[in-house]
Amino acid sequence: MPSRKSTFTAEIARSRISEKLRKAGVKGVLGFVTAKTPSGQRTLYERALGEMMASGSVARISAGAKPRYFASEFAPSAECAAVKMEQYAALKHPVLLAQTAFRKALAAVEKPLLAEALQLLLSQVRLLKLNSGRAYVYAHTESVRKMLGSATADGKSANVESHPPPAGPGATRVVEPRRIRDAYLSLVKRTGFPDVEIAALLRESGVELAGLKKWLLDEHGRGRVDFYLGDWSLATDRERAAAVELRDQQYLLVRLEN
Repeated sequence: MPSRKSTFTAEIARSRISEKLRKAGVKGVLGFVTAKTPSGQRTLYERALGEMMASGSVARISAGAKPRYFASEFAPSAECAAVKMEQYAALKHPVLLAQTAFRKALAAVEKPLLAEALQLLLSQVRLLKLNSGRAYVYAHTESVRKMLGSATADGKSANVESHPPPAGPGATRVVEPRRIRDAYLSLVKRTGFPDVEIAALLRESGVELAGLKKWLLDEHGRGRVDFYLGDWSLATDRERAAAVELRDQQYLLVRLEN
């Protein structure tokens, strides 16, 4: 008796879409069907893809001639684009940048997120919006603050701070490894980079600075933490105060290994 052909279902389509997206990772996928895909299967793929996008498990980014699809955990985000744009503005300071200039800082799949990322940076006062004739230009807030010397971005008078950055309300002397690692993973997810600022980890974890530094150095000795220099010239006083000193070097960034 001849074997019966297996039936192609929407569940199979979802499974194949998920597998293809997982393998593609941050590169994304342009499509899931070919010219040879039977019309019935094509319909099921389209239905499955629509449901996965509606549920948030798949993201679609319209970049270039065709949209590109990503598993949600690998999709480009406005937060990651904002980090790159802020770094670019700091690098170009004191040059004032038009909105279109920020495209140079972004990968092709991130360019559609430029406007959203720009609004995020403005809402968090990480960029300043200035009038230039009939157009707007943008400047890196922290670089402007340093240049002016005594004025913060919100116009209030302030001296440059030399004390360590606060760990936030409810800072604790008790070092809880899980608390620090959860804070690290949260920062990585938001920024898209495995190397995070120690000052940011301090704020996110709520651990006091001395305890955090000691824990990081102990974990480094066990091979579970790596330090990276970062750009000292662009670092704020708060970021420098949180730096870890090791072998006569000041490290601003840290990466936690699994």
